[in-house]
Amino acid sequence: MYRQNYFIYWLVLLFFLFVNVSGGDQKIPFPEALSDASIKVDNLDDILNGALILGNGDINSLVYSDEGSIVMHLTKNNVWDARLITKDDPPIPTIDLIKQLGASDSAFPLKTNNSNFVLPEGATWEGKDSYHTEAYPCPRQCARITIEVKENVTDFNGEVDLRRAVAKVQGKETPMKPVQIRALANRNVFLVESADQVVLEPVKSKGLPEIVTGVTDKVTWLKQEIPGDLDWLGMEFAVAVALNGNLKAIAIVSSIESDDVVGDAIELAKETVEAEPALLISDHESEWDKFWSRSGIEMDNQFLQSTWYRSLYFLRCFSKPGVQSVGLFAGLINDVPAWHGDYHTNYNIQQTYWAAYPSNHPEIAEPYDRLISEYLTRGKWLSEKVFSMDGAYYPHVMYAYEPSDPAKCKSRNGRQYIHHTWGYTLGVSGFAIQPLWWRYKYDPDVERLKNRVYPVVREVATFYAEFIEQCAVSYTHL
Repeated sequence: MYRQNYFIYWLVLLFFLFVNVSGGDQKIPFPEALSDASIKVDNLDDILNGALILGNGDINSLVYSDEGSIVMHLTKNNVWDARLITKDDPPIPTIDLIKQLGASDSAFPLKTNNSNFVLPEGATWEGKDSYHTEAYPCPRQCARITIEVKENVTDFNGEVDLRRAVAKVQGKETPMKPVQIRALANRNVFLVESADQVVLEPVKSKGLPEIVTGVTDKVTWLKQEIPGDLDWLGMEFAVAVALNGNLKAIAIVSSIESDDVVGDAIELAKETVEAEPALLISDHESEWDKFWSRSGIEMDNQFLQSTWYRSLYFLRCFSKPGVQSVGLFAGLINDVPAWHGDYHTNYNIQQTYWAAYPSNHPEIAEPYDRLISEYLTRGKWLSEKVFSMDGAYYPHVMYAYEPSDPAKCKSRNGRQYIHHTWGYTLGVSGFAIQPLWWRYKYDPDVERLKNRVYPVVREVATFYAEFIEQCAVSYTHL
């Protein structure tokens, strides 16, 4: 839903001097300021502008209303349709080809061929490439939950208590007992407190196998298989809903962490719904207390103060150590996210994590560090393949689950998509690795510097050094 290009994160950088950094205890620096930042939405019927946001860093939900019901769109960071079908992609252009085109007598040589691609002069390429053919590669919605409110309520409003990470939805004009929803901090379960019926609905996506549904031990569940390609095995996920009176537990499990997604989702939902609610909520709130204890802000400008807390809350909803990094959208309104919901390295993915460093939460940026580090082998292949240079090159577009070594891939072009011509933006490599260095500066760790930060900095620096030398050689021969 929310593309990660918020100006808000710049505010964190501008106002970090106001941050009061706490020690290791759970004392929240400015509890009144945090309480004042609670999110209040007067109308929930617009998913784009009025949905409430919940998440535990791995699972997340957009909560809104639709025709008298409360609706939850469920997503999980590591649920991706990561197929990349490159069989119709044009050849990956090289720096030598770019030089040839640049030296051409044509005023604008790209006009002599398909202007969507960088091709040898006079060549053409028919059809669409992998980026423009299908919605995938992209993250996928997991399911839709409908809470069928018994009272004759047509309009709802809602509030998110940031400190406790709980959403409360109630009738705007018609009285009803508030529905409370949490994305439990310690397990991938949404806990819903409501006397109303909860319905699990599949989200059917074009090109995916039929969703399997069932009921086991009174637990309703669904399973979705996502097929693979020549170089990616595919994956599957399950969502399970268990009931215990007014308590509902909605669990999401993917094959990234489980060999039996249905069985584990059922077990997780049942275990949660049968646990003591007060203990579940206490553990959940304790985790959020730890989070808020690490920093706080208090200032005269109420708008900026609330913006600071809300932005930090959103970031924690969508990221934590060990999870898959979110891409352009954190939370999905449908199963066809724009721009594939991918990782755009021209600032979009980087700025998602900028707020983590000065707010004393560098650990939240771990998924980004891992994404960039694990791409290094592919980046080195690109540097050699495209530029005939040592070092590593990071492209404009990256996806989840790209095989690390293109040389071992069976797909065309090493299963590498290069955006013609945006894929050759030279600055993105340096831009991509900069946050790893920033995290080290805010949270010095020699082992991480040695094993994750320095290797990518070294290889990208090598690429730039060799590129500059090529420019110098070209200039001297003009």
